[in-house]
Amino acid sequence: MPRWYGLVSALSLGAMLMAASSQTAVGYTLSGRGSPLTPLCVRVKAKSNHGCPSKNCKALESWTIVLDPGHGKDPRNGNANGRSHTGARGANGAWEDPNNLAVARRLESLLTSEGARVYLTRGEYNPGLPGKPGLRNRVLLAEQVHADIFISLHQDWSSKRTARGGETFYYFADSRPLAAIVQRHLVATTGLKDRGVHVGQFYVLKHTTMPAVLVEGGFLSNPEESALISSPAFHQKEADALNRAVLEYAEGRPRSLRWWTRLWPWRHHEPPRHPNRQYAVILRVGAVLGTAYRPFLDRLH
Repeated sequence: MPRWYGLVSALSLGAMLMAASSQTAVGYTLSGRGSPLTPLCVRVKAKSNHGCPSKNCKALESWTIVLDPGHGKDPRNGNANGRSHTGARGANGAWEDPNNLAVARRLESLLTSEGARVYLTRGEYNPGLPGKPGLRNRVLLAEQVHADIFISLHQDWSSKRTARGGETFYYFADSRPLAAIVQRHLVATTGLKDRGVHVGQFYVLKHTTMPAVLVEGGFLSNPEESALISSPAFHQKEADALNRAVLEYAEGRPRSLRWWTRLWPWRHHEPPRHPNRQYAVILRVGAVLGTAYRPFLDRLH
């Protein structure tokens, strides 16, 4: 179990969080008093207190990344519609879930070659029954491995057969920088129409506690685009784009000290009644807490 130390009983919105000099320190406990911080207790932990000692370290050394290929075959070997595949079906007859997995496996290879530790949320099958059970298992994996980044891979569908292009979704504000970088590389590398970056009400974005994005890599409902995005050549292009995006995102962010926080509903500074109900934002060394609190107050329900 991690050790927590250092109580700050009063914390202003403009306070700065700085790295501790002690090599044995793993975090702080910060309790805010006074509106709007009264209901919050914030704990901040160093992900690791050691970096890569060599100048020859790979770019993603010590980073843990979870790739989430959307959907997957129904583990019951046939759902209510009498088919095992889940997700969208393309105008060319291709299913979304194997396309998502193909991109994920190519991206896994690229990220691993850069030194990252990579986990996939599924293989051929959905990691649970379709719906919340399967989605919950995807999120739980990311939490269990203490992922630094979560990327969910999908392909879109619309009743308008002319709809085309790629877009990237995020939910919490700390994920927007990653989403913007991903979208820029996705469009530049694959040639897809730029549909922009948007806030998305997706389970895997709302319940993960690390920067998380969901990528829609083209429309299966568009006959022309469906053929394109179902091809191995496109799968490689999308993987290349996302690999470049992760490398850009990681550049300049400390390897040795990556911080995360958990927020609990906290009444009169009592221990939380539901300790398993945990909420999180990302903080970096020297991050201004005031910019981190406000976007995440809606997590306290």
